[in-house]
Amino acid sequence: MGEAGVTAAQRLGIPDATRESDESLARRRDAASFAELYARHVGAVYRYLAGRVTIREEAEDLTSEAFQRVWRSWRGYRAQSSFRSWVFGIVRRTLADHYRRHHRPVVLQPDDVVEQVIDQRLGPEELLVQRERWEQAQALLLSLRPEQQEALCLRFLAGLSYAEIGQVMGKREDAVKKIAYRAIQDLQRRWVE
Repeated sequence: MGEAGVTAAQRLGIPDATRESDESLARRRDAASFAELYARHVGAVYRYLAGRVTIREEAEDLTSEAFQRVWRSWRGYRAQSSFRSWVFGIVRRTLADHYRRHHRPVVLQPDDVVEQVIDQRLGPEELLVQRERWEQAQALLLSLRPEQQEALCLRFLAGLSYAEIGQVMGKREDAVKKIAYRAIQDLQRRWVE
């Protein structure tokens, strides 16, 4: 077990065969089940939101607001999609409502998330080089179409599968794979330029 009782497999989104499925917990609709589902998904929800807003406190507030909406909507979950993709549908609507209220542009990575991406054990010079590279990568990510940004954020920040991303975005899995593949190709081409 790693930090706060989370295994490496759980951080990578690999399901534990011995634990109860999200869908089974969601069908119970009791406080203990919700607490377990919250614990399983709060990290991915926060990473996704932290990658989409500029201020850590906004990401924290939006995470809280999203889970309040999940709680209020829980009776409406019908297991027609994975619980995780259903949650991220609510998270995306929460974020869209936030943008409508505040009219702020999308920013993919605040400093909080950058600190998680760059190895802080590097020396000062290496750290500076890595930070500059990250800022270049961020600028490239922002140059992508919003649909491409969304697919990459859901894949790499939230850790959703392509099938789950398809459910969240209302697209077929193969269409999402093409969007992500083209986005990565664009990033690679622009990086070389």
